[in-house]
Amino acid sequence: MSAETDIPGGALQRFKLASGGQYSFYWTPQLRRTHIVREHGAIGKYFLAGGGSVTYGFPTEDEAAYAEVISDADLILAQATADNFRPRYLASDALRVAHSGRVLIWPNLFYAGQQANLKYLTHATLGRLEGPLDVYHDCEILRAWYMDRLK
Repeated sequence: MSAETDIPGGALQRFKLASGGQYSFYWTPQLRRTHIVREHGAIGKYFLAGGGSVTYGFPTEDEAAYAEVISDADLILAQATADNFRPRYLASDALRVAHSGRVLIWPNLFYAGQQANLKYLTHATLGRLEGPLDVYHDCEILRAWYMDRLK
C-alpha cells in the first residue's frame, strides 16, 4: 500500500496484492466517493499509458465491477462513442485497444420519432453545443427563444 498522494483535483492511493495485481483508488470531492482502477488489467493499463486522470479525468465508475465480465466475454458488442465518452473504459476506442479482436462496434442509429423535439445543435468550429439536457436541445424552446429575438 502506498501513502495517499495529492493529485490535481483529488487524491490517489495504490494497493499491490500478493498475487501481483495493483489497484488505484481515486478520490475527488466532486464525485464524493472513491473509484477503483485495476492497473494490471487491460483497461487500467490503457488508462495509465494515456496519462491517467490528467488526460481522462477522474474515474466515474469502478472498472473492477465490470472488468471481469468484459474480460471473460468471447465477443463484446458496443455502440460507437465519441472520444470523450465517459466512463472512459467503455468508450469504443478503449474497448478496441483493451480487448483487441473481440470487439464489434456498430454505428449509432437514430430515429427522429423517438424524441421528435430533441435535436443536436452543432457549431462549425465548436462542435456539439451543450445545454441543460447535455447535447440535446428542445426545438420548441429554441423556436420560442428565436421568435422572441425577432421582436
